[in-house]
Amino acid sequence: EEWKQLPALERAGRQLGALLAMKRVLIVADDVWKVETVLPIAEVVAKTSSRLLITTRIGAVLTDTRIAAAPFEVDLLNEQDSYRLMASWAGQPCTASEVARNEQAREVAARCGVGKAGGLPLALRSLSAQVEGYGWDGVLGQLASEFADETDPSRRALRVSLNMLDATLRERYEMLAIFMEDERIPLDILQRLWGLADKRAEFDRTLVSLLR
Repeated sequence: EEWKQLPALERAGRQLGALLAMKRVLIVADDVWKVETVLPIAEVVAKTSSRLLITTRIGAVLTDTRIAAAPFEVDLLNEQDSYRLMASWAGQPCTASEVARNEQAREVAARCGVGKAGGLPLALRSLSAQVEGYGWDGVLGQLASEFADETDPSRRALRVSLNMLDATLRERYEMLAIFMEDERIPLDILQRLWGLADKRAEFDRTLVSLLR
């Protein structure tokens, strides 16, 4: 009964400690937003020979004195790497140098931080994936005219790229909101959700399009 009264994170920490007692492993805590969510794990791992790797976009997580972290900062993409990423996701044969020579592509890149603070990979990737259907001029047009109230470049890029999906794909993408984040979704469940239980080819095309 006393065990049930403990906070969930503390119970998880104790269970983890028992599991690590005789093992040496690397534990990855990905995309941490609050130090409180990872602190119980860090406290347990610190008492073992295992190691904890934390990835986060929040600097305060790693500078918190309760976590003995050795921060390693991953820089944003430089100009050449940004164009290389854009070329790889454009859905058509092109090189980084060809992207760099395209005026519309350069403007899309600039709106995603290239040449300023540094390229934002998620923003560049999500917009470049729409080039096959719209071209760089079409992507730039959407980026310049839609969601002007959104000040975060990555969020704006995601909203624009979602808005550029055709109505059917967008509806199927929005259906995924019923699942928990990082939940493993059985493909047969997904096929039924999308009404494609007996249409495997269309189901495969939908998956490929959304994964892009």
